[in-house]
Amino acid sequence: MANLQQLAILKNSIYQWNQWRDQNLDEPIDLTNAPLDEIDLSGANLVGANLSRAYLTGANLSRANLTRANLTGAYLINANLSIANLTKANLTGANLIKINLSQANLDRTNFTGTELMGANFTGANLHHTNFTGAALSEANLSQTNLKQANFTGANLWGAIVPSEYSCNRLLA
Repeated sequence: MANLQQLAILKNSIYQWNQWRDQNLDEPIDLTNAPLDEIDLSGANLVGANLSRAYLTGANLSRANLTRANLTGAYLINANLSIANLTKANLTGANLIKINLSQANLDRTNFTGTELMGANFTGANLHHTNFTGAALSEANLSQTNLKQANFTGANLWGAIVPSEYSCNRLLA
């Protein structure tokens, strides 16, 4: 269950949220199961937030800081996370169909078993990213850093990959 006080601050204004967050860095952020789909979260400081099973369909999280955030099982269908920082975030089992992750920092992010069909990763940093068992059909991985990314058991049918890679090489 989401922390209702935190949810109220976040719904009020991102500026107010970021000020509160800067003053309460040690307080755990719990937005579990929160309906956040109608809030513009662009630029929000959500470092380490628990957003598991949160409903973020169509949400604008562009430039948001989601470092080490827990987004396990979250719904982010058609969400915009362009230029967001998701370093070491956990998105295991999340539903990210047609998500925009262009130019996002996804270093060491965990996408195990995640639905990423039609996702846009153009220009994203996917260094050490874990895509084990993920569904990436028709995803755009062009211009990405795939150095040491793990695609074991991933579905890459129809995915666009950088020219220096092939699906066979990614899965080897």
